[in-house]
This record gives sequence, structure tokens and C-alpha cells, in this order.
Amino acid sequence: MRICKETISFLGLLLCVAHLTAGTITPQSQILKSEVADVNNDKQPDIILLTAQNGKEQLEIYLGGKGTATGKADIVTAIQDGAGSSNLNTGTAGGKTYILVTGNRQRIFIFNPDDQFKTSFVNQSANQWTANCFTGSLLTDGTSFDILHGACLRRFTPPDKIQHGYFYGPQQNNNHSGYFCDLNMDGENDVVFAVKGQPLIRLYYAPFYGKMKFIPKELSEFVELKTPLYISDIAIGDLNGDTRPDIAATTLTEYGRASRKTYLFFQNSPAGFTNGASPNFTIPGNGIPVIEKGALYLIDRKSGVLRIFRNGKFDKPAATLKTGLTDIHTFKFKDGLFLISGISRDRKSEVRWGNSAEALAEVPVNTAKKKHAVSFPHYMGAVYPAPQKAVYGERWIPLNNVRIIPDGIAADDLRIQFIQERIAELGGTSSVGKTPLKNGVNLTLQLSKDRHPRTQAYYLSANADQKQINLKAFDKTGLSWATGSFLQLTDATKDGPAVRSAEIYDYPAAKHRGYWSGASDFKKITKRDWAKLHLLYKLDIMLLVRPWNITDIRGDWKEWKKVSTEEYAADYREMGELFTSLGIEWCVTTHAIEGTPQTKLDSSSPADFEIIYRQAENVVSNGGSFMFQYDDVRYPRNIKETEKYPNGGDADYAFISGITEKLWRKYPEAKIYFCPPMYWGPEAAPAYPDDRDEYLKRVRKLSPEIRFTWNGPSVCSTTIRPTDLKWAKESYGRAPFILIFGGGPNIERWHFFTEEINAWPQWYYQGMENEIAGALLGTNQPHFLMLTLTFADYWHNPKAYDARRSIQQAFCSLIGERSLTEARKVTAELQKMNEFGYQVTPYFIRNQQKIRGIIERAEQIYNLTAAQNPELDKWTTYRNFFDLFRRSLAKAGKIDSGVFTKNTEQIRQYAVKEAGFQPGKDILLTAYDFGGGANPLFYTYRCEKRLATFVKGKKTKIPKMTAGFPLQAEQLNRHYELIICGQDDDSTEKCPIRIELNGNLIFEGKNPFKRFGWNIQKFKIPAGLLKEGANTLTISNTADSGNVSGPPFFMLNYAVLKAQAK
Repeated sequence: MRICKETISFLGLLLCVAHLTAGTITPQSQILKSEVADVNNDKQPDIILLTAQNGKEQLEIYLGGKGTATGKADIVTAIQDGAGSSNLNTGTAGGKTYILVTGNRQRIFIFNPDDQFKTSFVNQSANQWTANCFTGSLLTDGTSFDILHGACLRRFTPPDKIQHGYFYGPQQNNNHSGYFCDLNMDGENDVVFAVKGQPLIRLYYAPFYGKMKFIPKELSEFVELKTPLYISDIAIGDLNGDTRPDIAATTLTEYGRASRKTYLFFQNSPAGFTNGASPNFTIPGNGIPVIEKGALYLIDRKSGVLRIFRNGKFDKPAATLKTGLTDIHTFKFKDGLFLISGISRDRKSEVRWGNSAEALAEVPVNTAKKKHAVSFPHYMGAVYPAPQKAVYGERWIPLNNVRIIPDGIAADDLRIQFIQERIAELGGTSSVGKTPLKNGVNLTLQLSKDRHPRTQAYYLSANADQKQINLKAFDKTGLSWATGSFLQLTDATKDGPAVRSAEIYDYPAAKHRGYWSGASDFKKITKRDWAKLHLLYKLDIMLLVRPWNITDIRGDWKEWKKVSTEEYAADYREMGELFTSLGIEWCVTTHAIEGTPQTKLDSSSPADFEIIYRQAENVVSNGGSFMFQYDDVRYPRNIKETEKYPNGGDADYAFISGITEKLWRKYPEAKIYFCPPMYWGPEAAPAYPDDRDEYLKRVRKLSPEIRFTWNGPSVCSTTIRPTDLKWAKESYGRAPFILIFGGGPNIERWHFFTEEINAWPQWYYQGMENEIAGALLGTNQPHFLMLTLTFADYWHNPKAYDARRSIQQAFCSLIGERSLTEARKVTAELQKMNEFGYQVTPYFIRNQQKIRGIIERAEQIYNLTAAQNPELDKWTTYRNFFDLFRRSLAKAGKIDSGVFTKNTEQIRQYAVKEAGFQPGKDILLTAYDFGGGANPLFYTYRCEKRLATFVKGKKTKIPKMTAGFPLQAEQLNRHYELIICGQDDDSTEKCPIRIELNGNLIFEGKNPFKRFGWNIQKFKIPAGLLKEGANTLTISNTADSGNVSGPPFFMLNYAVLKAQAK
């Protein structure tokens, strides 16, 4: 930890006196939130940090007046284990300052100043829908303070009294972030709310007469202000010099660049805001706002750049400061201090404060002596994915002085920007121009007008003798791939910035490679970084079920007619500026066909036609592609539609043809995708009203330019044979895009970021890349990013795919080689969870202590590694898995095991009837008793619904299941027979299994069970294999397979050890 007592300004460093006039704290732990307040009543502000380390949360308090103010916190208080802390605030009552921490499970921890904040009162009834917490007071007697947790009001009177209140909306109860302020300057605090799901700000005016329920129509004054977009943060204070509080409101942080705005509302004269008023002024850009002494301070959360607007002028900032911090989570002015916390340039958590905004500015450093940190891509010695042809030299070309020469592209092309940023990061300099340098390195980016037989082909030549680098391609996408390959070959060498000499000719074997993302969470990743990632690793398609930054906050997809698609336009424009300019395709899907037969899309309705057309046009007009994702929700169809179109194929042909033809007349380059409801085949015909062959006979007549997606021979297919693809081509009337789910070797098809992926070469046959239109992996991003990169690596060059090389190169290029060993240790711990699963079962409950130990060890290793390399936290979501298993543990600690009784009793009845099970004499093991296989679930495919667990091939992480059972000495006086109720998988080939009792072989070979129905098989148990005490029964899948998504697998409903007379 370091703490610097210094005042930072543009004039230099001034010596500081005893109080915390300015300073910096960089603790070893991760700062979650920071706060400033006088916690010990010495009239001096103190610094409070909410921190986390090794999964433990704590308060760190640095006293500014009477305290030491050295590198060590004066007060450290551990927060209740598993609190899930998310916010920090303070409140004053009875002349004392209390510290508040919001936690999960509807809790607010209120720490007591009387014992130096060692103990806390816990309010168990906070708002579960928001982490935001704001304090103030609606009373004036000073004996209590109020807490706004979303729309919930909690009044705390020390030591332990809580009163409950609520701020109701006029129609919807959706108040989100609340602020206390005396808007009309009458001596009583009013309340201001940002609203969730509506572009509104609500003002609730006092007097409240001590009430705890606040209903707009019952107030003396209630005002709603209208904002063009949804609001995230609000600051209140005088902005135009009339002494009356004004409002600055910033849009949601999730919005794209074009929709990031700050809206200003000025009070009228003599006071008040007009109900229904729109903003008086709009400032481009958003962030966290602060108003102090008539100035607006607006800090960008991502970059940490602080803009200052003064003297009522908002067209451009009076000053702009670089703080040097990124990922800002706290910025405020309180008790005479500006406070900011985020991530420093050396990727450590840091809090900084000062009595002026200038004190937050970054300290200038001697750049000549600075060691340049290298972000992604990290140099790995070779290009990824593996090129078709590449020769790497031993010499390096210096990048100290580079002239970039654009040929066929603009000087400010995004590829050139990426190159210049990389060279600068490594410590070199570059310029853009048409004239080559005589004493430097020349780099040419050429978008050739020549035609090339291969789509996305490029050449890269880095010649050390000539100090010349040439990147040449024949389409926009190919030039992006050339740029990405160049970036991967650059590094900060001991002699300075340089690029490795190389000669590369490359093109993707499969024409298109990418992913279909069902849900995306890019909170830590900007669109620009994601575009750079696509450029680096040659992903030319991203297919988004939910548009980037456009979530369902406006309502469920079933309310599709209410969606105002014009609001998406700004995000779409930014996608076009980034991805389309690079030749990378981004596609948005519609789920507008969800709903009931009365509310679903009606293909015969002109109004519905227009709604979907407008959705599609909003996308394609900005360079995107559009997908009709009919998928699993097409049936049942709208009742009115069936009257005009008895067959769904006719309805879909007419509707999709009509929209695409209208789009193509205006946007001839638009690309259209279609996921039909019959998206798999030829196996397992769907149980839909329309016959599959008849349906496909109609929709195959759609324009051959429309791209169909296909899931393989069955739902969530793994292996695809030539005959399967032939069926798809004939049925769809074109080569399909394969859309595949799975590949990860763990339960739920999960991938823990460092594991080799052997599935791709096992699933796909040689030459298949030439017969498909493209390959898409169905994943959530960036949750399964590493898995996706190996998928792209395979389809780029199947002949060169090596599972070990692929995952190692993907991980290290993106995150850095230094973190790989420790990340593998985290993965190894998580792999142990394959035995227990994540669903709460009797087996899970019995092993809670062991599971808790696994997660704690994994999290400890991860936290230490991520603290040293934050890129691990940016590009992986290990924390998601920790949280998921912790939630299961929390549930397991509360659940009544009796909830499983109904299922086990049903199995017991089956065992009595089918296996002659005799309670008290025989031993029954249900699917719940086995660990190591898949989570027990009810299996219904072409069989009676029963609880089952199953095991996959030996190359997966769930190849065997084991159940333990005890035997007493007197039970050994009998012979036993093993009876298993199970079934084979749905493949024509028998799944091979091995059955062991206490490690001794009972059976090995192709399993004797039938498929498509539960059946009984009996196995003899040789004498002497059972023993007194603990015994184990293990069933293994011995197939040489890494498939988790489909066959080969073996399923078990129950096993009985049936006693026989000796």
C-alpha cells in the first residue's frame, strides 16, 4: 500500500499540512467504493474504503485530522462473510456519523461509531432490485437519517430502529436512484428520482408531514421531467448563477457512444421546474456528474477524463483534465473534498482526493524512462489463428519511427488507428502520409482493387533488410486480418519497439466464422476493444440475439409491438462505424414472434409487416445484417395468420420475401439470415403442426441470398456426417451456416477458460469447411470467449488445428502468458465441481463442506492472479462461476431435504415393481446418490419421464459417476446381484461402459441397455467384492469421446443391490 500526502496541480507539488488536503491511497486490496466523511468528529474529513481481497470484504478507514494518515488504515473492519457488498455511504444522527454498506439478500449494514465501526446493525428488508444507496434526511430534528434504496425509504434511528417507507410512481412503481435536496429552498429536503425503464426524472416536493408513504397525487407538488433517453446518474446544484438548484442527468453507462448524453434542467424564476419539461441543454457524452460552486464536473467512467464546465457555458468545457485512472466507480464532492477512485495505469485500485479538481490530475512522469506496458495482443511468436502459409524470420524491424502509407483507404481508417496506438504503446512513434521515410520504417496498407479467388485473403511481408512492411488485401475484411496479424507480431523488445520479420499468405478455409450470442455482458469491454478483438482473431460475424447495449429494460420481448426501435439507432450507428468499417458483420435478430396465438406476429397483417420492416431497416441502414429467428417459438402460430396461411411455410415465405425484397430495393447489400423452426434434421422430426418436409419445401424457395442456419442432424448436434450436410443443402436449397452449441468438456457444456477443446476435429469431417456457408458457435459472450476463439481457429485452418496450441495461444495472446499457470490452477479447482454439479441435490447437500473448500481455493488463487494482471478479470468470467456455486451453497444451506422425497419415493416404487426391491433388505441407489455425472434431471426424450443422471465420454470432465453406500457385517452373509435401470443414448451405436464395485470390474463393453425407454439389466457380483463399512459403485463411459452435447452417453435412473440367500 502507498499513501502520498501531496497536493497535485498543474503548477507542481506543494507541501501539505497536517490535514488530508490532497492525497492518494493504493491498497493491496481491490477498492469497490470510496467515501469521504468526518467519522470521528474532529472537524476533518476522513477517507473510507470498501475493499475486497481473497473473496473477503472489509472497511478501511483513514483518519485525516487526529489519525496517523500513514500507509496503514487506522480502522479496519471485516464485513460479514458473503455480504456481497456493492455500495458505500454515510449518514448522521445524534451528532454521530454512521457508515452504511449495502449487501445482497436485501441487506444494509449500518456500522456503529461508538465502537469504532466494529459492529453493525443489519437491516434485512432493503430493496432487492438495486444496489444504489443514498442518504439524507426528511426530518429536521437530527435524531435519525433516511436511506433511499431505490424507491424504498428506510429511516434509521440509533441504535437499532428502522421505519419503512416507499415512494410510489404515478402509474409504475419504478423509481430507481434517489437524491435528497432542497429544490425550492424552503428549508426542507425534497427527493429526486431517476426512473428505471422510462426516460423520466421525478421530483417529490416537501412538506411530507412525517409520512412514510409518498403518493404523487397526495403531494402538494409533484413534477416529471422528460429525458430523451434513460438516466443513470444525477447531480443537483446551481449551474447558471441564480442560486437555485438545477439538475444534471447523465444517460445509462451501457449506451453506445452516440447515445451518451448529459441533460441539464434549469429552474424557472422565481423557483420550480415545469412538469413535462424537456432538457434546457444537452452536452455530448456522459459519466458521473458533480456540481460544485456553479461548475459542472463530468468524469468519463471508462477513460477517467474529467471535463469542467464553468460560468454557465456548456457548449465546450472550460478545462479538461486527465486523471490517469480508468474504470471510475466513485466521483463526488463532499465535506470540502473532491474524491475519485478507479484503476491506475499500473492496474491497481487507487483512491485520490483534493480540495480542488486540479488535485485529481495525473502526476506527469518522465516518459523517456517509462517502461511501456503491453496490452492485448501479447506477443506469442506466431499469428493466431494459424495462417495457411507463414514463414517467420529471426530478425526484428524497429518501430521507433514509422511512416504509415494508406493505399485505397482513408488516413484516419480504424486499422491505422489501431496500428498507431500499438506503436505508441510500445514506445515508438508513427505518422501517416504518402511519402516514404528515408531514415525510418515504411508500412503500407493496401486495399487492392484486384480480384482474388479467395475471400478475405491477405499478404503480409515484413522485410528486415528493406525496413519495409506491406499489408495487402482484396477486401475490407482481409485488410483487417492483415492488420491483426501485424499487431500480433509486434512486441516491446530489449532494443525497443519492433515487429518480427515474416512472410504470410493467408485466408480462412471456411468463408465465415463467428458466434451467435444469446446473452451478452460487455460491462468491462468497450465496443472498440471488441472490434479490435474481432480484427485480431479473424472473427468476421457476430450475431446478437439482443442488440449490444439494448437489453430488455424496456419490457419483455413479448411486448414487441411497444418497442420504439428508433431509440436503438444511435447504438446501431456506432456498431456500423466500428465493425462495418472493418468488414466485420454484425447481425441483430428479432424475437418478435414470441407470445400467445392471439398476440404473436401475424404474417398476414400489414401492421406487423411494417413493425418488423422498421426493425430490420434500423439495422441494415447502419451497415448491419438482420435475422428472422423463428427458432423454437414459431409455433403455435397466430390464429388470424392460420386462416390465410394454413401451412406455416407459406406464411413465412410470403412474410420474409416481402420484407427482404423491400429492404433490398433500398439497401441492395443488406444480408439477411433465417433460423427456421425446423432448424435441424434429418433425425428426430419435430412435433409441430406442419410437416417438416412440407414446410421446408415452401421456404427453400426463398432467395438463395438469404442465409439459413442449421443445428446439425439433431437439436444441439455434435458429429456431422456428409449425409447430414447433404440433407441440409437439399432441404434448405442452399449450403447452410452451421449453428453449433457446446464444445466445453464440463457439466452444462461449460468451458473454464484454459481447457483444450478436442471436440472440433472429432465432430467435423475433412473438407466440410468447403461445403458450408459459414460456422457459428452458440455461446454467451464474453463468458465463452476462449472457447469461441478455438472454434474460429479451427474453421480458419482445420488442417493446422492443435487443441493444446489453440487454447494456450488464445489465452496468452489476450491475457498474457504470466497468468496461464495460475489460471490453470483455478480451472483445475472448478473441474472438481463436475462431481457435484451446480444444482442443489441430496449429493450436493451432503458435500457442502468439500464444495465450499473448492470454491474458496479457486477464488483465492484467482484474486491473487487478477490483482497482478487485471486483464484476467477483463477477458474471463471466472467470478461468474464462483458466484453461481456460492448461490447454490446458500440455497443448499436453507433447503429442506424433504423436497426430494417425492422423487425418491417415485423411484422406490419403480424399483419395487421392476427390480423386486425389498426395503430393509436390499440397497437402493437413485440418480440423486451418484456424483460425477451430469446434474440429475428429468429425461423425457422418447421415453417415460424419469429422473436420470448420465456420463459422457472419457475425454470429457464427466466420464464416470460414483455412489457410496455402507454395509454392516451381518449384511455380508448374503450374496448380491446388481440390477440397474437405465438406457442407452439415442445413437445407433452402443455406448461402451465399465461397471466397478470397490474398484473391481463387474462389466466392461458395449452397454446391454436399449435406447428410447427405461429397461432393466442384471449383473452378477462375485463373492468377496463387498466389504464392511464404505463401499462404492462406479459406472464409467469408456468411449473415446469429448462430446458433452450429445452421444455417446449412458443414463441411469436407479441401481439396486439385491440380496440373495447364500
